Amino acid sequence: MFVRGGSIIPRQKLVQSTDETPTGPLDLDGSDCSGSLYLDDGKSFAYRKGSFVRKALTCSVGKDGSVSVTIGKSEGTFQPWWREFNVIVHGMSHQAGKAVLKGTNSGDLPIVRGDEVISVLIPARKEERTLTID
Repeated sequence: MFVRGGSIIPRQKLVQSTDETPTGPLDLDGSDCSGSLYLDDGKSFAYRKGSFVRKALTCSVGKDGSVSVTIGKSEGTFQPWWREFNVIVHGMSHQAGKAVLKGTNSGDLPIVRGDEVISVLIPARKEERTLTID
């Protein structure tokens, strides 16, 4: 499989048809990337009347090695199945010290560390959210 550099890869649990609803968080996998996430009901033409959701996604790596992930404001009226995003960043497991969600008073978020990868679970909201991992 070929994936263009700078892509962000959304992943969900396996479903067999559009009649099934995935469970758990939507994984967002990337580090220095941009793109958009789009979802509609997959069955009708209701998207023509605004029944869809689209979110801009950007990730950037700072000069200090920090990673910022911005999940844009929701466009459209469709209610997606996900309630959380699992933000996955490769190549920084040893250096990440804290994860903070801008505009909230949640404090530092838990970081799950793996082999050269970290992940941070954040609540999905309609408004723009920026996660910074130092």
